[in-house]
Amino acid sequence: KYRNAAPFQYPVDVIALDIPDYYDIVKHPISLSEIEEKLLNNVYRQPNDVISDIRMVFRNAFLYNPADSPITAQAKQLSIEFETQLQQI
Repeated sequence: KYRNAAPFQYPVDVIALDIPDYYDIVKHPISLSEIEEKLLNNVYRQPNDVISDIRMVFRNAFLYNPADSPITAQAKQLSIEFETQLQQI
């Protein structure tokens, strides 16, 4: 629902983005659509498992992208929004 979430919606396409080293650096790739699928299929056993996967989306972005990249900035904004919403629950 958030405009900053678009880069994290689907798994990283290493071919289209021409980033063949992505999976060498990111050992636990996950996207928001994969999290949604796991939710719909009742894969998660505890709320903390979902939270951990969502945080992993952001950690992966921070790990792979330079600190000054637009993707990193979007991940930071979305992470702050997520943590804010989480505190309200």
